[in-house]
Amino acid sequence: MAANCRRKVWLNLLNNAADAIGQDGVIFVQSRRNIRRQGIEISVADTGQGVDKKHLGKIFEPFFTTKQVGRGTGLGLSVSFGIIKDLGGNISVLSPPPEEYLPGDFTGSEHHGPGTVFIVDLPMPRTK
Repeated sequence: MAANCRRKVWLNLLNNAADAIGQDGVIFVQSRRNIRRQGIEISVADTGQGVDKKHLGKIFEPFFTTKQVGRGTGLGLSVSFGIIKDLGGNISVLSPPPEEYLPGDFTGSEHHGPGTVFIVDLPMPRTK
């Protein structure tokens, strides 16, 4: 798969997080090896307002968006979902994120929203 497609996934997740945090929120990107699944987990968490629970099941559907008219097409997460699946991986979303995805001083802070985390699990590339 072209590097350009993979780049779209990360740019989409980071742009969505930037939209969510506004002027004074924080974005956290973490990676860790997943020995059990022989892969890598990459998470993009933010301190934005979070995703309403009623929207969590629809968030990866094409054309679904909670953004204002003119601010998004609702295709970014759907396209990212497809790219990640094509790579043999999975993507999930939690809102609010568990504490392990936000540093302690941001968990439950009254200066930030509940936040959201997107968790991408990818298999390790096979070496030749």
